Amino acid sequence: ASSDPNERVRCAAVACLGKLAASRVALWERSTKSGAKSDNAASLVALIEAGCSPERPEDVRRAAAEALKSSTLLSALPQSPGGQKRTKDEDEGTIIYHDDPQTGPILGAPILSAWRSALELLEDEDEDVRSVASDAVTAVSGLNIPRDVSTETCLRRAFKALAKRLARWPPYERWLLSACAGKRVSKLELVSSIDDMCTVRRLFDREADNHHAEPLLLAQLAASVIARTDAIRVDVCSEELEVAIDAIESITDALVSSVETAPDETAGAPRGP
Repeated sequence: ASSDPNERVRCAAVACLGKLAASRVALWERSTKSGAKSDNAASLVALIEAGCSPERPEDVRRAAAEALKSSTLLSALPQSPGGQKRTKDEDEGTIIYHDDPQTGPILGAPILSAWRSALELLEDEDEDVRSVASDAVTAVSGLNIPRDVSTETCLRRAFKALAKRLARWPPYERWLLSACAGKRVSKLELVSSIDDMCTVRRLFDREADNHHAEPLLLAQLAASVIARTDAIRVDVCSEELEVAIDAIESITDALVSSVETAPDETAGAPRGP
């Protein structure tokens, strides 16, 4: 599926692998429970992920969505909701949090990767691709997402549902924090980006591959989940907060540096009478 030079053949192969996976997911889970390592789920998800990128052709992205839908990998979530257990100290009146991390899906990280792909496809530029991805998500039992909702509503509800099913599972915690914080950049990279914003746009500058996606939507949903649920353990959140504070200080330094080094536009302006 990944080596054939013909794009149409690769698309058809990925779609067929998705259908094959539907009959193998239960077997893969049993093998994993018995201690046997299986890379089949990871290999299939890697092919799906590779086809989800907005720069890939529409046919490839649709094939990835079809494979995700038919594979039933999205349904391989922990059945019981996760979450942080807590009790109230009657004497002090304070809340005591208890460490209760989830073990996560039986197949592990590939299921999280499959869901990341689904969320990305729900924001695809092509309506047909978004529709297939929405069908894949609404077909997952237990999430209670109606099939007739808009793709954005589907994405929002799926995000909240994942926070319950994967709460306090370390790989999910890392992804959630990453989705909230976005890509970390150094001070020099930020200063360079600010300088680029001041340059004149050229005629053939590359535009965004996906005009439909809302760049901040996942960050907003992640921040809401972190603030309003127990999806992340308190100590993990505290560590990330320290990192965020350092990042804010670095951004502030970069902005101050840009202002100080910016040319004075009024220096050459003619004086009034």
